Amino acid sequence: MLTHMNTNTYPLLFKPVYKDYIWGGKQMRKLPGRSAGPAVRAESWEVSTRPEGMSIVANGALKGCPLQSLTKTQNIVPFKNKTDAPDFPLLVKIIDAASKLSIQVHPDDKTARTLGADPKTEAWHIVAAKPGACIYSLKPGTTKKALVSALNDGSAEKLMKRISVKRGQTYFIPAGTVHAIGAGCLIMEVQQNSNTTYRLFDWNRKDKEGKPRQLHISESLRAINWKNSLPVLERTKLISRNKTCSLYSIVLCKYFRMDRLVLKADTVLNQRKDSFTIIFNPSNDVVISSAGNKDVVIRKGSTCLIPAALNHCLIKPMKGSADLILTMLP
Repeated sequence: MLTHMNTNTYPLLFKPVYKDYIWGGKQMRKLPGRSAGPAVRAESWEVSTRPEGMSIVANGALKGCPLQSLTKTQNIVPFKNKTDAPDFPLLVKIIDAASKLSIQVHPDDKTARTLGADPKTEAWHIVAAKPGACIYSLKPGTTKKALVSALNDGSAEKLMKRISVKRGQTYFIPAGTVHAIGAGCLIMEVQQNSNTTYRLFDWNRKDKEGKPRQLHISESLRAINWKNSLPVLERTKLISRNKTCSLYSIVLCKYFRMDRLVLKADTVLNQRKDSFTIIFNPSNDVVISSAGNKDVVIRKGSTCLIPAALNHCLIKPMKGSADLILTMLP
């Protein structure tokens, strides 16, 4: 039996924060509960404490509260003592690409400090992929000289490697990796808490006002890791299995880890004491129960945050099975 918990400690749902970048699509609208809102959506910021896309609680006693304020009052993020209440370290998005995103790169910790920016290592879980969908990365062996020459003459596309993707795959993209998301991809992205993107090339595309989009060539060339040019297709590794579920490791890096939880029946999620858990549901609807709190439904394509203070909860698949992506601190 679940022990009694503070009623302010419960699974949190948030209002999506939609972004209308020019490459946005309509796949996201097909997810349950997302028909309302803008017709074209490029991104939905699902869990964020950034001022340009703050998550607001959508359920329970804390409804209407910004996530940023809760990290310091509700033990969302574990801290060593009462004076050490850190900001939320991650940003989780859904990306809906009707056309290609720019060829871009994000700085690592060291480069970001020198540029006065935020570092960004990320991972992509492919939620859906239309026929022919792909991602791009810089071809191995490409030199700085060759890239600069291609950028100058508008032919950078020839230096990009096309990687076909399919639903259920997860790619790890370390900071410094030149990359782009191709058309037809619906992606759940986990990343460091950053909104720093350096565009190298935008396929000679114009913005909504008919002007070329801003590029960041100098910063990009400083941010590129020339020894690490390809996103990594992660292979799931079995951690544990019992009668109700199987748990797999997908991504483990110094900033976050991602696991896959395959449910066959009701399963108790025992949370580590040193981390929150973000649950993204790309499959059948599930219900989360925690003692003293109202049940929370996570629909297909939705995201939920389990605060660090909530030691355990019961996850119940509504159609007999479910396949969830869990994100937490490493």
